[in-house]
Amino acid sequence: MESLFLVPVAVSTTVVVTYPLLSVLIDRMVFKEKLHPLQIVGLAVGFIGVLLFMQPWVLDTYDSYGVLLSFGGAIAAACYFSLGRSIRKGTSLTGYTLPAYTSASVFLLLYALVSGEELINYPLQAYLCFILLALIPMVGGHTLVNYMLRYVKTSVATSIALAEPIGAAILAYFILDQQLDLSKALVMTITLSSVAAVIIQEARSKSELAYQGGSS
Repeated sequence: MESLFLVPVAVSTTVVVTYPLLSVLIDRMVFKEKLHPLQIVGLAVGFIGVLLFMQPWVLDTYDSYGVLLSFGGAIAAACYFSLGRSIRKGTSLTGYTLPAYTSASVFLLLYALVSGEELINYPLQAYLCFILLALIPMVGGHTLVNYMLRYVKTSVATSIALAEPIGAAILAYFILDQQLDLSKALVMTITLSSVAAVIIQEARSKSELAYQGGSS
């Protein structure tokens, strides 16, 4: 979240949703799954995109530290979902999400108490936003990904995140008046396209394996 105060919303969310790329690397190292040449190219281009976001001609007056924080979020998300994939193979959705969400809530509460953040005194509009965040991205998005982790690879399950930077950029334009200039839009396109290429190839490989299994 801190990155949102340092770089535009569009930049932060684009860097964060590179975690499917990292998930592919984790699958390769942990589950010994092979990488297609197209995925290797996609990984390289995706990480180049992250580096481009740190260049002055893209960031303008923004802080490159925000990009690093966003990439840290991508690493954390990749580890979380990859671990979730392993656990979900033998655990029900409720059995996984209940302790995961509860522990996250407890950790956030402790962090808020230690950092002295306000916990209660918010306007009604803020509480409405909290409810919408819980219902739409959390239940409708996050829980859906956790459900899919039992049946597909991590990068495929998390592909829904590709829509996040686009939606976030639109909302940031109307709500926060954040403009998206050509350089940022170009790097966003490069980065998201690389993630999409990796995910599409992952899904294609899975379909080919399923077809071969059915044929035999």
